[in-house]
Amino acid sequence: MNMQGNIRTMLKRRLAIAVVVAATLGASTGIGQAADFSAGWQAYQRGDFGGAMAEWKPLAESGDVRAQFNLGVMYDEGRGVAADPTMAISWWKKAAQQGDAMAQHNIAQAYITARGVDRNYDEAVLWLEKAAGQKLVRSQYTLGKMFGYGLGVEKDLARSFKWILAAGEFGFDKAQYNLGKMYRDGRGTAKNLKEAARWFMAAASQGYAQAQHHIGVRLARGEGIEKNAVEALKWMILSDRAGYRKAASKAENMRASLSADQAEEAKRLADSWRAK
Repeated sequence: MNMQGNIRTMLKRRLAIAVVVAATLGASTGIGQAADFSAGWQAYQRGDFGGAMAEWKPLAESGDVRAQFNLGVMYDEGRGVAADPTMAISWWKKAAQQGDAMAQHNIAQAYITARGVDRNYDEAVLWLEKAAGQKLVRSQYTLGKMFGYGLGVEKDLARSFKWILAAGEFGFDKAQYNLGKMYRDGRGTAKNLKEAARWFMAAASQGYAQAQHHIGVRLARGEGIEKNAVEALKWMILSDRAGYRKAASKAENMRASLSADQAEEAKRLADSWRAK
């Protein structure tokens, strides 16, 4: 897959409606507006998307950021209205111009995937920088990947590492997995096998299948982490169960090198494991 395909795959649409939060209501909206937003949210939860649209559209037109963002999602997904990515972008831009980080991220995503707008990596980076500056983790991660590929910006591995590290430290599993690779390869930072193993473990512990494979390999080799064949097989079993295609053959090879008791212990550990 080429680098543009990698970016588009990375940005599979994961949109979320802005929910009503009692602590944030009333500061920028009146009591009636808060009630209308809540009524829209209740309708949305019931699957009454037309009802949600009827409540939220007047609010959005009057400048309510959450309602503007939600209309963007509804137009993007075709909930209560015919799907219209161009209208989705229009509403997100209204929210983004008021500083809504998720709207800024979704606009960037649209420019990367050419959904509702022409593909434009320069514009994508501008919006990602706004959202990343507000500590939106997905935007920090995506901006890091843009610097890594040189899309919309000069390729800069150090800045790529900086933004991916910010997302990884916040707990984003994809960022943690990428940090493992960057430390392993010395990409954007000094090569450090111990740090590579630490970040692979962090992502693996959240259930990220590729990281589970990578930490299994490192445990089997004793690379950056103390060698432990039973733990290595445990993680490889988990990676295989999560659907990572390279893990099955690795798990079989690991089993062949262990005693029956060790292999059974690895399976028991995998069976009892739960993601953090």
